[in-house]
Amino acid sequence: MLVNLALLDALKAQGANDIQRTYDAYDKALSYDTSLGRMEIGEQFSRFALSAGTRPELTTEFRSMMLRRSIELAERIVQENPSDPRSRLFLAIILSKVGIYDKALEAFDVALKLSPMKHQVYFELADAYLQMGNTKKAVEVMEDIYQKTKNFGAVGFNLVVVHLLNDEQDVVDKLLLENFGTVDVGDDLLARAYRAVGNQARLAGALEALVATTTANKNYSASTDYRLQLASTYHKLGRTKDAIRELQIVITERPDFATTGNDIIAKLRRGEKVEF
Repeated sequence: MLVNLALLDALKAQGANDIQRTYDAYDKALSYDTSLGRMEIGEQFSRFALSAGTRPELTTEFRSMMLRRSIELAERIVQENPSDPRSRLFLAIILSKVGIYDKALEAFDVALKLSPMKHQVYFELADAYLQMGNTKKAVEVMEDIYQKTKNFGAVGFNLVVVHLLNDEQDVVDKLLLENFGTVDVGDDLLARAYRAVGNQARLAGALEALVATTTANKNYSASTDYRLQLASTYHKLGRTKDAIRELQIVITERPDFATTGNDIIAKLRRGEKVEF
C-alpha cells in the first residue's frame, strides 16, 4: 500500500511537471525495497529519467545521477530475475537509450534466447540499431521475426518502416501490395515514417486511408486530427484546393478551429506558405 501511494505521488508530480518532487517521490517509492516494487516502479522511474534527461534546465550532474540510478536498478532487477526476459529487455532498453550499445546488445541477445518469439524484444532491438544508424541490421532483425510469424500486424508494419528508413521503397510497396492490395494503407506508424523521410505523396495516401477508416468507425476526433494533417500535406504538395477542402471540413467538425482555420485558408488563397 505504501509503495502504491508513493508511486501515485510520483505520477501526480510528473503530471505537474515538477521534476524534483517527482524524483523525490520515486526515491521514496523505491526505498521500500521490494522485488515487485523495483520491477514496476523501476520501469516507471527509468522512463521518467530518460525523459527528464533531455531537459536543458536540469544540471548535468542531476541528469547523470538519474540515468546511473536507472541502470543500477535494471542491473539489480536482472540479478534478482536472471531467467526473466522482461528484466533483460528492461536493461537493454535503458542501456541503448543512453548509448551504451555494446552492453545493450548483450542484454538483447539474452532476452531473445530466453524468449525467442517475444515481438517486443525484436521491436526494441531494431530501434536500438536505428539509434546506432545501422538500418541494415534493423531490417535483418525485423525480417527475422516476420519470417518466424508470417503474421503481418504490428510485426509487418514495423518491418515496412525499417525498410522505408533503409530507403527501400520498392520493398515497402511489395509488402503492402501483398498484404493489402494497395500501397495507400491507413496506419499511424507508417504515416509517421513517411513524414520522417519526407515522402509527402505517400504520406498523403496513408492519411487519406486513415481519414476514411476513422470516419467509418465514427472516431470523429481522430478523423479530424488526421484530416488536418492531410490538409497540411496537400499544401506541401501544392494541392491548394484539396488543402482548403479538408480545412473547411475540419472547421465544420471543430468550430473552435474556425478562426485559425479561416485565417489559414485566406493565406492559402493568397498563395502564401503556411505551417500548420
